[in-house]
Amino acid sequence: MPVTIKITGIIKDVFPVETYGNFTKRVIWVEEIEQNYNSTFQVEFNQNKIQELKGIKSGDVVEIDADLTGRYVAKNGKEYVFNSVNGWRIKKI
Repeated sequence: MPVTIKITGIIKDVFPVETYGNFTKRVIWVEEIEQNYNSTFQVEFNQNKIQELKGIKSGDVVEIDADLTGRYVAKNGKEYVFNSVNGWRIKKI
């Protein structure tokens, strides 16, 4: 079950749409600004949620609603955890 998060920050970059078979995504980087510490996140908008990024560009201050998901994988004797941040709403503020 995903965890819903809210990210407020500045858009650092908006990347082109990528298509893999029937799956389409668009990635953005957003820098969350706090008083003493800045974090940069990669957020994916998938399928029909890509249209949320219409008009969004580098330098925009935005608020993003997203789902944080994680997946555990064990392969070749090693363990990994992959995290994804999947946006489903974005608005300029």
